[in-house]
Amino acid sequence: MRPTILLIHGDTMQIRRCLAVLIPILSISPLSWGQDKPRILTAKPTEVVVYADRAQVTRRAQIQLESGTYHFLFDDLPASVQQESIQVNGSGPAVLNDVRFKQIHFSAVPDTRLRELENQKQQRADDLQDIDDLIKQATNEKSFVDRISKKLTNTDEKSQSAQLNPDKWVKMVAFYRQKFAKLDKEIRHAERKKRHIQSDLDKIERDIQSLGSQNEKSRNQVEILLNVKKPGIIKLDLVYMVPGPSWKPLYDFRVQSKKKNMHITYNAIIQQNTGEDWHNVKIKLSTARPQIAGKQPKLMPLFVMAYRDKPQQGFSAPNAGALNSAAMGYMFKGIQPEVDGESTEDKSWTNDVTIDTKATSVVFDVNTSYDVLADNQPHKVTVMSRSFPAHFRYSAVPKHSPYAYLKANIINTSDFPFLAGESNVYLDSNFVAKSSITTIAPQENFWTNLGIDESIKIEYKFINKFEKQGGVFSSNNKYTYKFMISATNNKKTEAELVIWDQIPIARNDKVKVKLLKPTMQTGSKHVKLNEHHYLEWYYKPKAGETLQIPLVYTIEFPKDMNLATNVPEQLMRM
Repeated sequence: MRPTILLIHGDTMQIRRCLAVLIPILSISPLSWGQDKPRILTAKPTEVVVYADRAQVTRRAQIQLESGTYHFLFDDLPASVQQESIQVNGSGPAVLNDVRFKQIHFSAVPDTRLRELENQKQQRADDLQDIDDLIKQATNEKSFVDRISKKLTNTDEKSQSAQLNPDKWVKMVAFYRQKFAKLDKEIRHAERKKRHIQSDLDKIERDIQSLGSQNEKSRNQVEILLNVKKPGIIKLDLVYMVPGPSWKPLYDFRVQSKKKNMHITYNAIIQQNTGEDWHNVKIKLSTARPQIAGKQPKLMPLFVMAYRDKPQQGFSAPNAGALNSAAMGYMFKGIQPEVDGESTEDKSWTNDVTIDTKATSVVFDVNTSYDVLADNQPHKVTVMSRSFPAHFRYSAVPKHSPYAYLKANIINTSDFPFLAGESNVYLDSNFVAKSSITTIAPQENFWTNLGIDESIKIEYKFINKFEKQGGVFSSNNKYTYKFMISATNNKKTEAELVIWDQIPIARNDKVKVKLLKPTMQTGSKHVKLNEHHYLEWYYKPKAGETLQIPLVYTIEFPKDMNLATNVPEQLMRM
């Protein structure tokens, strides 16, 4: 007896089966299925739920039926369909008595097509033989003419007295030259024609091989046995899962600096190659875990320790200097973004998208129908389009880059979570960069990189390194490093600017690192120092203003100690 779950609610019916259990007993008795040929249902995909690495497809059939028992067939399912995911449900005055999955094998290549290719192959082979004969004939003729020429121009002792008339010599040379040129041209033309014929022949042979490898194909089908209680319209849905389709977010960030807003177009890029085209289907998108990438130059802590000490895990050699983004969050928490003028928030939407929040995911229900072909090419679906107020700030890491990077801060006031993904960034209608964002929840704020702005000029200068060796009054060596950072606002308006630098971290109690400039003060609004010894300066330079920011620190250690450090090597030698 086959395991079957039958659910009947009023005029609604649903049957779900575990095909992993069903497959071994697919042999159905005539009593259950009868001997009649099943009727193929016209059912194309109408709704698709796309996940990170798969899709759930729904095919729908609607048919007017009289009372009785019917044998129907959903045909030509994708080759990669997951059998255990197959469900059949529907509504109407009927009961689903049984359902089964079957796979039939058939010849995918008609004999006529194969015979046609074989005839083409023979024809091109004959053409190739004709060309070879022509080349051989021209080559032999050229060789014959060459032998006659040598015989006429070579003389022996008996024929030394035989002299040709000069006019005849000229005519003979002209004849041979003309003959050789004609034969060479015929051979070149034949060789070119031979290459084309050989190319055609190779393609025909590949087609024959391909047809031979595909000669045995399979077709996935689902058969159902339906008992209609009374005449009426019956709706049947076939639901199945296919691996491979995927979607990922792609954003267009269009920033208007004068309006101080950012228009975000939230797109979904869908790809699928299931062998089944999705025409005019309703799309639902289920969230996934995207990758996260960083964009801005990063700082790493600088360490100073005794050479004999065991370095910490992850200790870098000299010249280390990539940004540690986790440790470089803005320290000026009390400074809130400001938005000048009235709010520019635009609550217009391009699609009537519904959000279904589940326990572990979010599903975007895009009510507009789309075509997504099985060509493994990206197909764009618009999820949201909306404007948000933006707050601008410049950020710079002078020791690594001489540029000021413009950023925009936006609060996600929509109900949509922004998933981690790539973005195309436009500033005042000009494309400036490709960027990326991490996952942003509703009501959460985030920063977007807008590229460099050369109207903010940044300079980083090493002033000097002063060494004081230990002697009679001190057993320690002391190195003093002096730097100067300058920033000039060449814009016509005030700018908000954050500058980052760092001082080393001592990993030995006998090594002392002391910051001399800037002077740290509790509650300072302009400079902060965090646990990684990252310095952050916050300024609002006016139009045309130049900032001069000194950085001075000392490293003191016993004179009998050799230092191991990831302070840039060129600075240690200065």
